[in-house]
Amino acid sequence: MDRLTSIQKVNDAEIRLIQQQSALLLQKPANGFNGELKSSGTIVENYIKGLLSKHLPESYRICSGYIATADSMRSDTNLIQHDIIIVDGRMPPIHSFGISDIEVVCAESVCGIIEVKRTLTKDSLKSAIGHLHATKTVLDTYKGGIKSKNSPHKIVAPTLSIGTYAPFYAVIALDCDKNEMNREYFASEIVASIHEFIDFIWVPSTCLLVAFAGLTDEGKFFYPSTVSRDLGKSKSHCCYNSPEADEQARIYGIAIALYRTWINNTSGAYLGLEENAAYFGFD
Repeated sequence: MDRLTSIQKVNDAEIRLIQQQSALLLQKPANGFNGELKSSGTIVENYIKGLLSKHLPESYRICSGYIATADSMRSDTNLIQHDIIIVDGRMPPIHSFGISDIEVVCAESVCGIIEVKRTLTKDSLKSAIGHLHATKTVLDTYKGGIKSKNSPHKIVAPTLSIGTYAPFYAVIALDCDKNEMNREYFASEIVASIHEFIDFIWVPSTCLLVAFAGLTDEGKFFYPSTVSRDLGKSKSHCCYNSPEADEQARIYGIAIALYRTWINNTSGAYLGLEENAAYFGFD
């Protein structure tokens, strides 16, 4: 654990730097800056992307941007937008904006969807979960629910492990309001979302981690190998960790282990000639 604690101290230093840079951009004009909220958010988002990228196999890629379906490409409605999208690297984007990592990706390729917040509060967390739920609603009905959390499909993931087409959903924040983010609030307002589709809510600068788990008939919880909610006879359980600061390295390790395992065990769905043709406007 000493080595893990040393790694955690390095991560803490990186997070403090990002917090200071972000806070500096949020200062009022009287202090020399002009409320650069968008730039502040970009700094936080890029840090989270970098953190996740360190633990992402080469068979996946990470981007920001838009999720499209064959139907939405033909309509005039806005495409689904998210801070971070993790996709199966074997499947190219529909369009890539060359000046950034912003992409339009097909729904079949989506393996993970993460909403990023600078500071987690009751309002910002509800907003993030609501935005993710809107996407889940679309994916639940797409192609008969192939991207649904309750889909029975079990396939081989890009990492050659048993995988699922269901995407990983998470909310990650740089910091949180510790008075608002307490066990009672999560139990009354958030746990239902964890049971339904949110895989975890994590604040790496603190000991806050709320994650989905299974529950045996004997009352013991376990972390499933995939993000699917198809647990057979097992029940779902919400695992909440918010101990004292000296446990921070352990909680960090759990979060990274869950992310590495769950994202490795997701996969893009089949995208053949007929499916590709539908995205590019011909049958």
